[in-house]
Amino acid sequence: MSSPVRSSRPRPEPLPPATARPKPAAPPPASRGASSLCRLWWLALGNLAVAFVALEIALDPLRGVGVRDALYGALVLSLIAVRYLDVTVLGGLTSEGEPATRATFTRYAAGVLVVGALLWGAAHAAARLLP
Repeated sequence: MSSPVRSSRPRPEPLPPATARPKPAAPPPASRGASSLCRLWWLALGNLAVAFVALEIALDPLRGVGVRDALYGALVLSLIAVRYLDVTVLGGLTSEGEPATRATFTRYAAGVLVVGALLWGAAHAAARLLP
């Protein structure tokens, strides 16, 4: 009987699948709360605040540019600033739970600016059409 021949070469480790993504590093315990608050702001509460102020602009009987418009702009910019902080400092995630990148932030910021400008224009158009 002959014994099987063994190679002294170590076996190469299998490569991870092409679709596997590295898991994000867990943020330090102190920043988990801050990260959660940031995520809550840019995903929900900030957008609700923007929508509420847009509605206030649409229902404004004076129909001019004023304090509500400044508040609207500040809220839109706060969405972008908080998302930037979330991505760059707090190791934020996308809405799907994937690690966020600068490219993700850039797309988000561009989308917020475009939608914010369109909503602001629509609110002022509605203010002129409503009695």
